[in-house]
Amino acid sequence: MPSRLSSPPIDFTTGQNAFAGILAALIQRGVVGQGTYLEVCLSDSAVALQAWGLQRHWEQRFVEAGVPFAPVNNLAELGVHPQTQASRIIQEYTSTKFGTLKTVARAVRFAGEVGAVGSPPPGLGQHTRDVLREIGYVDAQIDAYQAAGAIGGA
Repeated sequence: MPSRLSSPPIDFTTGQNAFAGILAALIQRGVVGQGTYLEVCLSDSAVALQAWGLQRHWEQRFVEAGVPFAPVNNLAELGVHPQTQASRIIQEYTSTKFGTLKTVARAVRFAGEVGAVGSPPPGLGQHTRDVLREIGYVDAQIDAYQAAGAIGGA
C-alpha cells in the first residue's frame, strides 16, 4: 500500500536544482551580460533521482569491458563507509532527553570545513519565551498567553 514519506525528497531536489540553476544563470549574466529563463520540474527531478536505477541495463557492459564501478550502499553501509567517516558529514550531539544522537551536517563546506552541529534541536516550547521577547512581547504578556493555554513551554 502506498504511503506518504515523512520528507519530500523530490521537492527538496527540485529546490536544489532551482538554486543551482539560479547560480549558473547569475554567472552566465556576469560573463555574457544576458540573463536566461530557468525552468525546474518536479517530475524531471524525480526521474533524475532514479538515474542509477534507470542506468542499471550498463553494469553488465562495465563488467564485460573491465571498467571499474562502485556499488550502491544501503544506509547501514553508507553510515560506516570510510568516505562518510572521513568527510565527517555524520555528527553526534547530546540531547538531554534522548542521549547521544547522530545527525547529518550540511553538505557544503566553507574553507574546507564541514559545519559543526551547534546545538541539539530544542524541546517543544523550549525557546518560546525567548522568541516572543525577541519580537517585542514582555513577560506579562507571555505569562498571560501561557495561562490562557495559547502557548506552551514558555
